[in-house]
Amino acid sequence: MATRLSKDMPVSDVSAFVRTLTAELRKDPDAGTKLAQGILKEFKKASYAQPAMVAQDEAREQQLKEQFGKRVAQLRQSLELSGTELARRAGVSQSYVWQIEKGTRDPSLTSLRRIAKALGLRVGALLDLYDE
Repeated sequence: MATRLSKDMPVSDVSAFVRTLTAELRKDPDAGTKLAQGILKEFKKASYAQPAMVAQDEAREQQLKEQFGKRVAQLRQSLELSGTELARRAGVSQSYVWQIEKGTRDPSLTSLRRIAKALGLRVGALLDLYDE
C-alpha cells in the first residue's frame, strides 16, 4: 500500500490509502487533528485535480455559457428587440449583452434578474436550457 498520494495513483490505491488512515484514526482518536492535517498535506502535494476532468468541466461550462447566450439572443429576437434595447431595459451595457449572447461572459445574479425582467420572464424560465 502506498504511503503517499500521487496524481497518477489509481482510485483503488487512493481508496486503500484512505482506509488505512481511517483504521489508524480508530486506533488513536486523539490523532485526528494530526491525521487530518496529514491527509490535507498529501492531497495538496498530489495536486489531485485530474487534468482531464478539469478540462471536461471547463468545456462543459463553456458549452453552458454558449447555450445560455443563444437562449438570450433567441428570446430577444422573438420579442423583436435589438441588443441595445435589451441592454437599456435591463440597465446593462450593450457590450455586456453581446458578450452574454456570444457565451464569453458569465452574468451576475443581478444581471440575470434584470435581463429576465427585460424579457418578461422569471429568472428560472430564462435559465431553463432543457439541460439534463
